[in-house]
Amino acid sequence: MAYGAVRTLLMTHYFGFSNALDEARQFCEKHEMALIEDCAHAFYGEHEGQVLGTVGHFSVASAWKFLPLRDGAMLRDNTGMTAAMDLKRQPMKDEIKAMVSILQDWTGARLKKTVLPEVDAGLLNRRALEISASIPARRVTEEIQFQPNRVEMAGMAISRWMVSHAAHEQVMRRRRENYQHWLAGVQGLQGVRPLFPELPDGVVPYAFPLLTDAEGLVFHALKLAGIPIWRWEDVAKTECPVSLDYRLRLLQLPCHQDLSREEIDWMLRVLHGVVPGLLV
Repeated sequence: MAYGAVRTLLMTHYFGFSNALDEARQFCEKHEMALIEDCAHAFYGEHEGQVLGTVGHFSVASAWKFLPLRDGAMLRDNTGMTAAMDLKRQPMKDEIKAMVSILQDWTGARLKKTVLPEVDAGLLNRRALEISASIPARRVTEEIQFQPNRVEMAGMAISRWMVSHAAHEQVMRRRRENYQHWLAGVQGLQGVRPLFPELPDGVVPYAFPLLTDAEGLVFHALKLAGIPIWRWEDVAKTECPVSLDYRLRLLQLPCHQDLSREEIDWMLRVLHGVVPGLLV
C-alpha cells in the first residue's frame, strides 16, 4: 500500500553526497512508492559501488552544473517501462548561439590572465555590516523558472556532444582535489564549519558547503571580495527548522574543476581575513 496519499518520494543527493539511499529504497519498497533520485548536485558519484541515479525508479540530473554547457537536464528511467519520447529539436538559432557562447567562454578562459587582488578585510567587514543592517534578514523572493513550452524539447546537440566527449575522469579528480583543499584550508577557523567534514570515496562534490553565521555577514564580505558563492535565501517558504536555518547560513563555495590551487588559496586568505573580525 502507498504511504497514505503519497505515491512518490523525491530524494536529493545534496552537494554530490549520497543521501540515505538504502533507507529510502527500503522505505519505498515497503510502502509501494516510486523513488526518484534528484542528482542535480550529483552528476557523478557512487554509493557502495552503485552509481547515483541508478538505484531509484527514476532519476534527474543537471549536466550543465558540472560541464560548460548551456542546458543539460536529464531524466533516467531505471524501470524500462517508459516508452521512447519523440522530443523536438532545439531551434537552429538557439543551437548556434549556444555553440558561439561556449566557444567564446573556452577561448576567453585560455587567454585570460588571472589577477588575484589584495583585499582589505577590515573594509569588507565594515561594508558587510552595513549591508546586513539595511536588508531584511529572512527575505524570500518568489521566482518561477519553469518553462512549460520547453518540456517536449530535446537538449541541444552541442550539449549532448560535449557530455559524450568530456574528460569525465579529470573533472571528477579535480573536483575532489579542490574539495580536499578547502577542507584543509578551513581547519581551525573558528566560527565556520564544513557541512561534510570528510570526503568519502566515490563522492564527486558539486560545491564546498560551509556553515557560517545566520546574519549573513560572512556571505556579504565574501561576495564583496568577488568570490562566486551562493546560498539559498530564495527557497520556498517553509516551517522546516533545518531549511530556515540553512537558507542563510549555508554557503556554497566553488570547487569547480577549472579552479587553480592559487585561486582557492586566495579565497581561503579572504575567508581567514574576514571571519575573525565578524564572528570571533
